[in-house]
Order: sequence, then C-alpha cells, then structure tokens
Amino acid sequence: MEREINISEVIDLVLRRLWIIVTCVTVTTIISFCYSSYLVEPVYTSTGTLYVRNVEEVKDDRVDVSEINASQRLVNTYIEILRSDTFTKIIANDVNLGYTSRQIKGMLSMKSLNGTEILQIDVNSTNPDHAAVIVNSILKNADEEIIRIVKAGSVEIIDNGDIPTEPTSPNIALNTVSGAVIGGIISVLIIILIHIMDVSVRGEEDMADRYEIPVLGVIPTIKNEGN
Repeated sequence: MEREINISEVIDLVLRRLWIIVTCVTVTTIISFCYSSYLVEPVYTSTGTLYVRNVEEVKDDRVDVSEINASQRLVNTYIEILRSDTFTKIIANDVNLGYTSRQIKGMLSMKSLNGTEILQIDVNSTNPDHAAVIVNSILKNADEEIIRIVKAGSVEIIDNGDIPTEPTSPNIALNTVSGAVIGGIISVLIIILIHIMDVSVRGEEDMADRYEIPVLGVIPTIKNEGN
C-alpha cells in the first residue's frame, strides 16, 4: 500500500532531521564556491557598438522614419554577414593571435541594442587583451565587408571595445547561492525518501494510518519492578 505524506508531516520530518539539511547545504555551498573560484577559468567580455545605416550617405538633415525602420531590419542581416565563415577568417588573419575562424565565431555574440538600429558586438575570451583586439578588428573591418556583400548601406563605429578589467563569468555569488539551494532541495528529498522507505511501526496510530485497518488490541508493556 502506498504511503501518503502531507505538508505538516514533511515539516515535522525536516525539523527532526535538520542536521541532514545543514550538512547538505554546507557541502554543496562549499563545492559550488570552490568550483567557481578555483576550477572555472574566468571569461572576459569586450563590447563594441555599430550604427547601421540603410544608405551610404545622408543627403540632408531630415530624419527619414522609413530609413530608420529599414536600418533596424538590416541589423539581423548584418549579424549574419559578420558571423559568416568568410568574415571570421578575415578577422582571424587580421588579429593573428592563433585563433581559427571557428574559434572566433564561438567567441562572438551580436544583437540589436534595445530593438534599435544599433548593433552591439560582444567578444568573450579567457584573455581580456584578446577580447578587445578581436572586437576592434570586427568594428574596423565590418563596413567594408557589408558594402562588398550588400552593395549598399554602411555602418559607423559608436564605441570601440575596451580591455575588460573584471570577468563576466563565472558569477561566484550566484553559483554559491545556487549550490546552497540545490543542497537544500537534495536534503529534503533524502529526508522524505528515508521516511517513505522506513517500514517500522511505532504505535497503534501508525498501524491504523499506514494500513487503514482497525487495531483490535495492544499488547501492554509490563515493567518488572521486582518484590
């Protein structure tokens, strides 16, 4: 017969076996902190931004809304161009840091900034100097490659990439807290599993609740007090 367990029983079990929770949380927290601090190699991110234009030259000072909308749509096209094997090979040769085209592509992350015609380019690397060199090479070569393929439009550099001073990952604080939460969940599951697998009967109420049968009699405990 299946054993049912309610919330109040779970709370009682947790309180009676609080040492299991404390042990599991402590262990997983220490493991998460040590892993994030000493075993995971820090990754640095250098970021640059480009302004995407639908036309090569602005003919007057008026802002054409249709041109802006076209520029926003072009951002996704430009992202694919800048992530192509041809372009990443150009970057690999330009920076000459020993990276392959595939490795350069794996470092790249591009997106439209807040849905605008501004293209944000992130380069992630375990070497902060390399991250900045690669992102600036992309910014430098992007305009020529886009014009070569699209035959129109252009991009302008807004921000060059700086050498990052702080790693973007791992997030040691977040990983440590996550380890503590995971330890708490594991410990509660262990406590519940121990309770479910425990088949011992500790009294008539336990017998009646577990097997749903009436208790006809109880053998009393007789103390031998002596004469």
